[in-house]
Amino acid sequence: MKIVIFGPERRLGALAGDCVIDLNRGFARYLQERGDRNPNEHAAERLPPDLKSFIEGGPLALENAQQVIDHFDGIGCDDGGELFNVVHSCSRVKLHAPWPERRIACVGGNYAAHLLGMWANRLGKTDITLEEVAREAKKQGNGVFGKCWQRLLDRKIAFLFPSASLTSTTKARWRL
Repeated sequence: MKIVIFGPERRLGALAGDCVIDLNRGFARYLQERGDRNPNEHAAERLPPDLKSFIEGGPLALENAQQVIDHFDGIGCDDGGELFNVVHSCSRVKLHAPWPERRIACVGGNYAAHLLGMWANRLGKTDITLEEVAREAKKQGNGVFGKCWQRLLDRKIAFLFPSASLTSTTKARWRL
């Protein structure tokens, strides 16, 4: 299943060959063909037209989307015919980024290990400890780097043990 966001309304769709299937409208059509009296309302609840609500819908929304794809896949693109507003030619719709108004932040969980590796290379060693880095940074008078290590270690300790406060002894131990 290849989920896409398409059109000026930024609707949820699925890529099927050279076509984009509007999942919400397709599900409404699918329900209507099975005798549902309120297909648009039920489709909006069970397979919403926007990505955020679709994700929040969880496994049931995925199952409903797969039903729509299975039902309309292979029919072919029908821009303006019987399936108008359900199955669109890829060449006639604009695809959009999934969440253009949102920002994605990635955090390197191995940042401390990366810095240790950098210092090990700098010192010509294959393995190095935090204490060795602290001593070497202090010896080289690298105050900025030392302060960065101080903050990194304090945060790492706070992250690993959120209910514990850093005592002055713990803080002094990592001072560079």
